[in-house]
Amino acid sequence: MLNQELFDLYSRYIRQWHSRDDPESPDGLEAFLYRSPVNTFEFLYRDPAGKLIGVGICDVSRQSLSSVYFYHDPESSDRSLGTFAVLYEIEEARQAGIPHYYLGYWVDGCRTMQYKANFRPHEVLHPDGAWHRGAD
Repeated sequence: MLNQELFDLYSRYIRQWHSRDDPESPDGLEAFLYRSPVNTFEFLYRDPAGKLIGVGICDVSRQSLSSVYFYHDPESSDRSLGTFAVLYEIEEARQAGIPHYYLGYWVDGCRTMQYKANFRPHEVLHPDGAWHRGAD
């Protein structure tokens, strides 16, 4: 559930990582990420001192764990938090007996999403509506 700590982290992330001066309002962020018609789980990532440095929002079903959104503390960008979150969420899915993990949208050439292309094997949904194996 959205709280001030989460909203503050998201606002810093939008301003500093995406160079936007117009972060969502708390109500807008709640509608964007925290109101969902499906079972949604929030992963909180903290440093050893307890400071919140990343948040992963995932949709969960018996067949898949789907990464919806990940935001992080821009000052911790050297820690490869997106990659860490993917590995952690894959392990959580494995332990829960969930057979598939979906990394969420990936836009070729988008620098903030490039880490997703490093996970192999993977499949990419093509404009024809079919999943095709990605390049290895």
